[in-house]
Amino acid sequence: MGSWVFFILVLLSPAVAISGAKNTLVQKNEAVNQAFSQVNVVQQRRLDLIPNLVASVKGYVAEESTI
Repeated sequence: MGSWVFFILVLLSPAVAISGAKNTLVQKNEAVNQAFSQVNVVQQRRLDLIPNLVASVKGYVAEESTI
């Protein structure tokens, strides 16, 4: 009877280890995706500010050309 328990444990141990490794990889993949998403948000925010910068520079150039 003891050998059956050992045999079952030997069979289940790799399955448990593989399952745990898969869960860890999925969590790390989600963390990477979230980090890239945050980078995209910051890049989009900067991109949205470019028209304001261009308008400011145009206003400054117009002010300087009258002086």
